[in-house]
Amino acid sequence: MIRALARAKINPYLSVRGRRPDGYHDLETIMQSISLADQLTVTASDHASVNIYWAEGLRGEIPDRPDIVERTVVVSRFEGDRRPAIDLEKRIPVGAGLGGASADAAAALLALRQLQDRSVANPLDVDGFARQLGADVPFCLLGGTALATGIGDELQPMECAGPLWWVIGVSDFLLKTPEVYKRFDEMIPAGHVPSGNGTRARSKATFNETSPTGESGVSGSVAALTEALKAGDVETVAQNLSNELEIAAFDLLPELRQRKSEMVRAGGLGAVMTGSGSAIAGLCRDEAHAREVASAAETGFERIEVVHSTDVGAEVVSGEGC
Repeated sequence: MIRALARAKINPYLSVRGRRPDGYHDLETIMQSISLADQLTVTASDHASVNIYWAEGLRGEIPDRPDIVERTVVVSRFEGDRRPAIDLEKRIPVGAGLGGASADAAAALLALRQLQDRSVANPLDVDGFARQLGADVPFCLLGGTALATGIGDELQPMECAGPLWWVIGVSDFLLKTPEVYKRFDEMIPAGHVPSGNGTRARSKATFNETSPTGESGVSGSVAALTEALKAGDVETVAQNLSNELEIAAFDLLPELRQRKSEMVRAGGLGAVMTGSGSAIAGLCRDEAHAREVASAAETGFERIEVVHSTDVGAEVVSGEGC
């Protein structure tokens, strides 16, 4: 039996840099893995199977079937005499922008590679299959903190001094990523970016004049975040939290704007919607402060999680291959 953890991620910063002919968007985003994790238990069986259920005390949507773990088994073309039987215990909410599906795929790839017969000539190409399964899967394999560009799959690891403590506010609102990007495209014409207050568009030329890019091509907010993360300066990190997709998500679900304000009123140093939503991440000074904020914010959300950043993403934590 093999046990693997699939750690969630948050996006302290996300900027949509352009639209691609293939329908995807070029991004510049910072991703950080956090301690909230699903758990996969994999055993060898006569038949492949995936059983998905929520951890005790939790509830939520079950991913549509075939879910990404089932697709991972198919895409990986798993070799061996026995087939993988996977139990997936969910803790990461669905449709929250926390990368739960990508994390599950990353953990499944690691577990499947370990489950393979040692006699198999070609071990599972974990990195190669990760790129086939989704843009966030490579990061969920890597973990830690990283700057992601392209569609989110070109990664540059970043330093982060010590763990950052976050309060994650989870709502029952579900946002589908394609719908958020579609609304973003409708609200932000090509060649424009959201204004500083996230309520309207302004020309990208004006944006570039007021927010010059450094020699490395990294925007000013990312440069400030990079230095603050490296130094462990949580106040500066909080000041630079940003997600351009908020303009679209808040238009689709106006309640989310209020939820973000609730997190700040509860005492968070700063707050940001993560990914394409709908979870709100509030940054805190330390664990004690995070628990204070969580207690104050719990009436504003359907679920609250106190988490910290981690140095690793998906990880096999016990078990041996067959």
